[in-house]
Amino acid sequence: MAGFIQKKRSFTQHHGNAIRKLKNRLVIPKNGAGFTLIELLVSVAIFSGIVVLTLGAFARSADSSFRSTAVRERTEAARTIIDRISNDLHYVYLDKPFISTTNDCSNGATSLGINFAPSCVTLLLKYPEASNSELVLRKYILATVDGRTALKLEEAKDCSIGAQPQLLITCNPNRTGILSDIISDKFSVDDAPIFGGVDPYTASQTNVAPLLSIDLTIKPTQFSGPCSTDPASCYSINSSFVPGG
Repeated sequence: MAGFIQKKRSFTQHHGNAIRKLKNRLVIPKNGAGFTLIELLVSVAIFSGIVVLTLGAFARSADSSFRSTAVRERTEAARTIIDRISNDLHYVYLDKPFISTTNDCSNGATSLGINFAPSCVTLLLKYPEASNSELVLRKYILATVDGRTALKLEEAKDCSIGAQPQLLITCNPNRTGILSDIISDKFSVDDAPIFGGVDPYTASQTNVAPLLSIDLTIKPTQFSGPCSTDPASCYSINSSFVPGG
């Protein structure tokens, strides 16, 4: 019996020493070395909080950068169209009326340099050094391409205007064609009418100033709804021009 008590005492003493050693490792010694368990838990919690805040800030920054890039791309797409048409308007040929049965938005009506409908505009251009038989008939028109509304360009070169009273314009059939879409397939034009104003021929008959207005809205191709339901996904621009100005 005495031997059993002695073994039990030895077992208790041995394991008690082990527990005290473990405890001493988790307690700050008097010389200040080591950390308590509570301090370790607090440190882990603080570090985790910093990581969460850092990742959150990074995610917000990435989302903001993505939105800024999307807005910039839509803005550039819309301004590319406006700038291209604006540049063409500097070369509109206003010296003689014409009638066109092709590449035309007026259904064969008499025009002077320009005619338009809500979804298209036709420009008769004469570039510097070109003769009256080297005119360019250019038409911008909304068209459905792969399920999106695109703005396509049709162009005929080496055109000339016939004698009065017909004034029918004829162009070189070998230099007539449909050019590619003038905006990226990442974007679509909102279906609302974009061209308006007073064409030069009507203005000359009514004593008012000619004016072409462009009300253009660009949206991402994957956005199928009207921009009125989500204006933040679209970019709109409105410009007015005096033909030949």
